[in-house]
Amino acid sequence: IRLVEAMAYKNHAVVDRVGESGFSLVLGLPVSIENVAERGVGLASDLIEAIDGMNLNLESPLTAAIGLVVGSAVVEMHLDGDTTTRVPATFDWRYDSDEVGEGGLYLAEALSQAGISGEVLVGTSIVRRIRRRYDTEALAEASVELDSGICSIACHRIVARRTSWARIKDVDQDYHDLFGREISLKSMRETYARGRLAGRARAVLITG
Repeated sequence: IRLVEAMAYKNHAVVDRVGESGFSLVLGLPVSIENVAERGVGLASDLIEAIDGMNLNLESPLTAAIGLVVGSAVVEMHLDGDTTTRVPATFDWRYDSDEVGEGGLYLAEALSQAGISGEVLVGTSIVRRIRRRYDTEALAEASVELDSGICSIACHRIVARRTSWARIKDVDQDYHDLFGREISLKSMRETYARGRLAGRARAVLITG
C-alpha cells in the first residue's frame, strides 16, 4: 500500500482506491496534459518492476496485472481567498457518471483481470496515444458485464519502450509527420492547462 501511494505521489497521480485486493489511480487531475497516457504507462510499468523487486525478499510473492483506459472525470475547483490570482487551492473530483460503466473504471478493471501477473494491458485509446513511445501487442478481447449487457474491449499488452532509433525510423517512413513537433504541441497544451487551472487568459507567441 505504501509503495502504491509513494509512486502515485511521485507521478502526480490521485489515489482513488488502494488495499490488499488492488488499487486504482487517476492521472490528469485537475487538468489533463499532453503526455498523460505515456505517464500512465510509465507509472504502471514502474509499479510492476517495483513489485518484482519486492518479491525477491518475500516468501509469498505478490502478483499484479494493471489495466489502463482513457475516461472522463468531473472536477470542482475551490479557489483561495486571493481573487486576483484565482489559483485553486484544492479540488474535488468524481468519475463522470456517463462513463463509469461504459468507458472508464469498469473497463480498466476488466483489463487488469484479463492480464497475467506482470502484464500491463491497455485499451485502443491508450495505444493511439503511445504508439510512438511503446511497442504493443494485440491480444484477445476482454469481456466485462455492465448494466447494458456484456461489453467487449480490445486488449493490447505493453511490450517495451521504443528506442530513439526506432522512433526516428518510423518518421522517415511517414513523411507526413514532422519529427519533433510533439515538443511544440506539449508546450502549447501545458500552457493551456496552466491557463485553465489559474482561470486566467494566456497569450502564446509563435515565431518561425
